[in-house]
Amino acid sequence: MKVFVYGTLQRNRSNHAFLAKATYLGEAVTDSTFEMVDAGGYPIMRPSDTRKARQVKGELFDIGNDTKMLAALDRLEGVDRGFYERVNGFVMCDGRRRRAAYYISRGEYHAPVVSPNKDGLLEWRARA
Repeated sequence: MKVFVYGTLQRNRSNHAFLAKATYLGEAVTDSTFEMVDAGGYPIMRPSDTRKARQVKGELFDIGNDTKMLAALDRLEGVDRGFYERVNGFVMCDGRRRRAAYYISRGEYHAPVVSPNKDGLLEWRARA
């Protein structure tokens, strides 16, 4: 199973240890567009049909059939509490379109919206 991450689960970020045994496949970009808000210590990606919706840049990992790792990711993301929802979609990685799971929220948040980077993509940068 492939997992697309865009925040604290990325390499050299605070929660990457959850993916320590996964295989890094490379930088990736979502096929679909989303809105992203900066909740301070982490980003929130949510579906949006506004002008602010853009593709999201992150990283793609292969966790194989590791159900324990997937369960740990779900717990971290608060899937059982309704904070995030794990969905399947497509990302582009190394010139190939790949199916991947990623975490989104459908909630409303009063947090700063992440502006697109120079390439027009949403890319979360941790606050210093």
